[in-house]
Amino acid sequence: KGQGTVITGTILNGSVSVNQTIEFPELKIERKVKSMQMFRKPVNSAIKGDRVGICVTQFDSKLLERGIAAAPRSIPTFNSAILKVAHIRYHKHPVASRSKLHITVGHTTLMGTVSFFQDKSVTKDVNIVHEKGTFDWKKEYLHLDELHPKSDEYPIGSQLAVIEFSSPLTCPLDSLLIASRLDSDIHANNCRLAFYGVILCSIDIDTQKQNLLVYKNKLKQAKVDRVVDENNLIGSDLITSGKDISAFIGLQLRTPEGIVGKIED
Repeated sequence: KGQGTVITGTILNGSVSVNQTIEFPELKIERKVKSMQMFRKPVNSAIKGDRVGICVTQFDSKLLERGIAAAPRSIPTFNSAILKVAHIRYHKHPVASRSKLHITVGHTTLMGTVSFFQDKSVTKDVNIVHEKGTFDWKKEYLHLDELHPKSDEYPIGSQLAVIEFSSPLTCPLDSLLIASRLDSDIHANNCRLAFYGVILCSIDIDTQKQNLLVYKNKLKQAKVDRVVDENNLIGSDLITSGKDISAFIGLQLRTPEGIVGKIED
C-alpha cells in the first residue's frame, strides 16, 4: 500500500522483469516496473502465459481501466489497416464493400468502413489465424462488391479487406479482429458476427491506398453486324462513337455459344 499502482493481467507475448521500462501505448506513458507478484508471491520476471501483478510508480490508476502494457514503441497506433478476412458462416446477410460495422480488437470496439478484395493466387484454404503471412504490395488483387462465404472460388485466406477506423486504434499488427452488426435486432434469428480477420499491416489511406493494385472485371457487349467469313466478323456498339478503340485491340470476345475471338481492328 502506498508503493505505487498495481496493474494485473496475462502476458500475451514476450517477457517482463523488475526494473524494466514498460509503455502504456494508448496513453503514450512510460513507467518502470518496481515490483511483481504471481499468486501473492514476489517474482523478478514473468513470461508468456503468466498471470501477474505489476507495480509501477507515479501512475494515476484513473487513466486506464483496461488496456495494453508493452515494451516502449512496440505497439503502433493507426487509423486504417489491411487484413486477411473470413466470413462467419452463421451470418446470413450480405456484407458489402463500403459498409460500416462494429470492429472489436481486444477490449476495444469502434466503427469501421470495409472494402473487400481477393488474392486469386490463393487456391486452397489457409488458417489465417495461425498462418498470418504478410501483405504483398506488388500483387494485383480483384475488387469484391461483397464478402463471400467459403467456397471453391473463395477459399479461406483468399479474401482481404481494407478497414478505415472511426478513431485511432492501438494494437499489435497481428491482432485478431471481429466485425459485427451490434446495432441489429437482438431478437432476430441471425448471428450478428459477420467476419473475423487478422491485421497484416497498417495503411495511410491518404498516401498508400493509391498504391494498392486492385482491379475490377468489366463486361461490355457488342452486336454482330455482318459475318465476313468463317474467321472474321464485323460488329458494333462496343464503344461510343468517336471514342478511341485502341484500348480494346487484342482483347478476347466470347459469343453466347462459347466461340472465342480477338479484336483486331
